Amino acid sequence: MLHGYNGSSDGFSAVYEHLSQQFTIISVDVLGFGRSSKPSDFDYTFPNEANLYYKLMTKLGYDEFAVMGHSMGGEIALNLANLYPDLVTELILIDAIGVETLTEKTDVTLPKVDDSLSNTTGAVPYDASKVKHQDEPGYRAELNKMWHTQPEISANRIDMPTLIIWGENDPEVPLSSGEQFDALLPNSTLSVIENGDHAPFRKHTTEFSQYVDNFFEQAEKSS
Repeated sequence: MLHGYNGSSDGFSAVYEHLSQQFTIISVDVLGFGRSSKPSDFDYTFPNEANLYYKLMTKLGYDEFAVMGHSMGGEIALNLANLYPDLVTELILIDAIGVETLTEKTDVTLPKVDDSLSNTTGAVPYDASKVKHQDEPGYRAELNKMWHTQPEISANRIDMPTLIIWGENDPEVPLSSGEQFDALLPNSTLSVIENGDHAPFRKHTTEFSQYVDNFFEQAEKSS
């Protein structure tokens, strides 16, 4: 689970109880946000952020997994599915940004990322005193360079079952973006939450959870 800009994993807390009845949840504070490090020397791009979560899941022992991303986290999730389509079994985009990066072209070059695990440790308990690079001067300027390095993604490459959930009244990313995602992605379903806002899983928890449940039930029947 990947949160939006200026958010943290806490933003998904309203749906943890329901989803954890059926799934193992790995919800992160994206690098540069929340309780994670905020280095000024990281090359903040959407592929590089996505690659971190490939490494995380691999080090945790998962050789396949579903990905849920909200807003900015949706574009990171999209990049994760683009880089590792054989590992991402299902994709859920919630009021996601990044639809303008999708193209119908099939000859798009994949971004180069360092997928080596040689510099990645195993999981250890969180200790705030050991987190490096908390609010380094200048890190925010580096982080915001992400918006200028959004690579093209071939929509046909994102062919895993994809659920698009959108708040009808999202004031930040309009429903038309969700409709564009649905039109471009080859294996997608769009579910709209009436009167929902930019984070519909917080105020419309039951409806949101039902859409997720139905999606995985259908994906399981189709597999």
